[in-house]
Amino acid sequence: MPHVIIVGCGIIGATIAYELSRLPDLAITVLEQQPEATFFPAMAPPVSASRPDWPTLRPVASHAALGILVGISSQKRKGRAWNLRQASIRRYHSLLPELTALTGQPIAHNPQGLLHLLTADANLGDWQTLCEQRASQGFRLDYLSQEQLHDRYPDLDLTGVVAGIHSPQDLHIQPAALLRALIAAARQQGVQFHFTTAVEAVEPCHAAMAPTSSSHNPMAIVHTQTDSFSADWVILAAGLGTAAVIPPGQPPVALMPVLGQGIQVRLTRPLAGHVPLPVVTRNDIHIAPLDTHDYWIGATVEFPQPETPLVPDRAQLQTVWEQAIACLPALAEATWVETWYGLRPRPTHQPAPIIEKLAGYPNVILATGHYRNGILLAPATAQQVSTLMGVNLPLPDAAGSLHQGKA
Repeated sequence: MPHVIIVGCGIIGATIAYELSRLPDLAITVLEQQPEATFFPAMAPPVSASRPDWPTLRPVASHAALGILVGISSQKRKGRAWNLRQASIRRYHSLLPELTALTGQPIAHNPQGLLHLLTADANLGDWQTLCEQRASQGFRLDYLSQEQLHDRYPDLDLTGVVAGIHSPQDLHIQPAALLRALIAAARQQGVQFHFTTAVEAVEPCHAAMAPTSSSHNPMAIVHTQTDSFSADWVILAAGLGTAAVIPPGQPPVALMPVLGQGIQVRLTRPLAGHVPLPVVTRNDIHIAPLDTHDYWIGATVEFPQPETPLVPDRAQLQTVWEQAIACLPALAEATWVETWYGLRPRPTHQPAPIIEKLAGYPNVILATGHYRNGILLAPATAQQVSTLMGVNLPLPDAAGSLHQGKA
């Protein structure tokens, strides 16, 4: 039975592990340097009278993400970027009920879609054309006038807003809940997880040198501090840690850490509007309702500077907060529950993400560098990895097919 080793158990590695586990003729092992407890974080701390002094680093980058899936409402219209987005959105609409059926636990998510608020500098004709194009592709975008926005979402401050685009098929998924479900479901289907297991080196064999493996592919050896694992396939999905395990002599995988901060806040009373609020985005500031009282706000985009440590800039977080209040004034009365930050892996010499075989090693696959779209692109990444392996994933249950949503 071919053995697949996945290095990294963030959202990318865990999704690949689960999707491949649906194939009965693969043995799958996931190696992750963080302890397992890190992947099952405690609930947010109790509300305090003052703001948190400093954001907390979330070592699992997937937990630092907001989990907002800008897929159908993306301006990407064709090519690789669009194909990955639409494939992921289609899969998520079957994946969420599939994971819930396997684990018995619903995955926290907002099914109300995404609402883009458009200001005067937006090209409204371009957005209207996008709505028509998405309809021809089997998706839905609703163009809303300022009057329609006010009637439906009276809590929003629409000053400067000329129209809105509502995408009912896009989603907001709470990353920690999704990651827990993926790990649990993959375990049920035989995947072996080794946490607190840092990979020190991957030693692939060139095709001309490799012994014949069970699947007739070159073998590879994955070395940790305590063990060595042989594999028919090695999938490197360790985010920023991927570069450290690239075999010697290979061109480096150039990934830049880009810091992002988020806030969780809590209102003392629900909003006045009768329609549940979708994720609201304006000028790349996102307001994501978790329930009627709690919201995630984010996120900053902070690039490293030469010879300067990459640390959170409180001023940037304050700017995000002020812009969020300008969009949803009720937030001014909210109490800050928690602030956090994480590091996103951004490729510096090629488009994100990197999903390809390692040059010269036909059984080592890179699945990294997703930058700000790791949660969004995880299912499509798993599909691409399976294609590179030459295997076909089973079709999802038709019961979880993409729905059209409500206007």
